[in-house]
Amino acid sequence: MKRRSLSAVFSSVTLILFSFNGVAAEDTPLIYEDQDVRMRFVQFTPQQISAFYEGREFSKTAVEKLVKSCYVTLILKNKTSDILWLDLDQWEFSHNGKKFNRHTRAFWEKQWDDIKLKKAHRSTFNWTLMPAVRNLYPQEGVGGRIPIPMQSAPFSLTLNFPTGKNKQGKMKSVKIENLNCKQNDLK
Repeated sequence: MKRRSLSAVFSSVTLILFSFNGVAAEDTPLIYEDQDVRMRFVQFTPQQISAFYEGREFSKTAVEKLVKSCYVTLILKNKTSDILWLDLDQWEFSHNGKKFNRHTRAFWEKQWDDIKLKKAHRSTFNWTLMPAVRNLYPQEGVGGRIPIPMQSAPFSLTLNFPTGKNKQGKMKSVKIENLNCKQNDLK
């Protein structure tokens, strides 16, 4: 059996994120673009997250844990001629000036250990997540979900990107305000 290349895996994840968005989005996605980066934020309701994982045969208990979080889904492209570093520990989520933390992979491992989730399902969940740390070469893109505690009010995200081969360049920072955790439609 051949191993799939990282490029092929990334392409598959990106296609899934884009195609899932086609089902999800009646709203126009938030897009931010400047001379250095292009970012597209996609929102999913808890019902859409539930359907996605139920379709991959996750247990009811796992799905119940998943829908308690909000997922900031981001597709990011480095438009510079330099290396841009993605490091989620340097990104800041806040509401009314008060910071809150994302749900890390360690958080999810504990959740999955508690319910004895199969390794195959853990793997499926992990490939939907944004990498925690990674370098983006010029014109390279990446996409994934960033789980956070469910928020009932708009929040902000400050994205800090070290630059340069060894992170020695100027810090690139972008603040996105008024992000929301999309809720189920009650029609």
